[in-house]
Amino acid sequence: MPIKVLKARQIYDCTGTPTVEVEVRNDKDTAVASVAAGDSISNREALEVRDNEMRMWAGKGVLKAVENVNNYIAPLFVGKEIDETNQTMIDRMLIELDRTDDKSRLGANAIAGVSMAMARLGAMKDNTSWERQITRRFYPTCSDHAHDRFVGGGGLNFNTRLFLDEIAILPVGVKSFEDAMRAGSEIYFTLKQLLAKTYGLSATNIGPLGQFGPFIQNEIDALELVKKSIEAAGYTGYVKMGINCAAHTFFKNGTYDVNFKQIYGGRKGMLSSERMTELYRSFIIDYSAISLEDPFHFEDWDPWRNMTEKMSVQIVGSKLLATNLTLIKQAIEKMACNCLMIKINQIGTVSEAIECFKLSKDAGWSCIVGDRLGETEDAFMADFAVGISAGQIKAGAPCRYERLAKYNQLLRIEGKLGSNATFAGNNFRRIHQKL
Repeated sequence: MPIKVLKARQIYDCTGTPTVEVEVRNDKDTAVASVAAGDSISNREALEVRDNEMRMWAGKGVLKAVENVNNYIAPLFVGKEIDETNQTMIDRMLIELDRTDDKSRLGANAIAGVSMAMARLGAMKDNTSWERQITRRFYPTCSDHAHDRFVGGGGLNFNTRLFLDEIAILPVGVKSFEDAMRAGSEIYFTLKQLLAKTYGLSATNIGPLGQFGPFIQNEIDALELVKKSIEAAGYTGYVKMGINCAAHTFFKNGTYDVNFKQIYGGRKGMLSSERMTELYRSFIIDYSAISLEDPFHFEDWDPWRNMTEKMSVQIVGSKLLATNLTLIKQAIEKMACNCLMIKINQIGTVSEAIECFKLSKDAGWSCIVGDRLGETEDAFMADFAVGISAGQIKAGAPCRYERLAKYNQLLRIEGKLGSNATFAGNNFRRIHQKL
């Protein structure tokens, strides 16, 4: 069926920053997708195209990327007989048109928008949902998922003195995604009350991921608050903690400056990787943390390998891997982690993201489908997580619409699947290995 229309427009993400939305239409159906944007774009990821015109949107406009879709990508598809269900072929056409390793000519934001919109159109042609179309390629049955949800913030994003970037909860002991959402919501409310009581109402102000950002003095206080919130809400044993360390933000000259914001508590700020490992070990023992994201700098390979070898918890490579096939292969060879954080716009196309997932799955890793700071109301990542049976999704706290759009979509999918839905629960690290 020929493509009738393929066009892009500039819209805004949840931070008020411009981003790309793509609409594609054939004789029968119309599909739309919008692209999330990260706050820490690095040369390890596919590159967005921004206008860099400082007089408009502080240089963050995406009119150039929109122009690339409308003037260069659209002629490749419009009026042509395209098999919308052949995602690999579609993405290969985009990659070949761009002709760069990092998608910097057309822009990863332009390419990802087209890739995602075409994926949705292909599902419509098959008269099925997008998540089901992915599943048909890999699994005979569909799966619903346990999820990460952020409830605390530190690191660079918030007005705290924590070196930890985020504290998450993982409701792995409940029976369904509906129960997981209830647990997350009730713990979130409980934490809000504790913060207000302990630090005042200003402590309940939220950040762009829906996280609270109270002026907490140290990470132990933050972990204790989350622990108390889990207990007070009645979910002890059912809900565990996860920590995003974002260690690249405080790595300096071969050591880790845990006081990189401000000296507190008399602690000497510079810690070796060995000292950091012991600190993380205490979090695992004292607070039942079962997942650590980016515990070390992405070029500090040895402690990654040592921690993965010696600790049974999930060690997540986010900045380490950047949804990059070359980096994933390198990490597998070095046995540097055991979980992939997958973000479609980091690599630029749906089919390449699936290849990253397959590579990590074959290595026996777990997988998290992750969000970005600049999300939109598009719930594509929720469908993607279900389709590949990732086992985990990281989409933010249960309070902002662009975050809840993902969770609400998972609730719809679970309701639609009924008894055929399988909630990952305590199998969150291996659910995709079992199917």
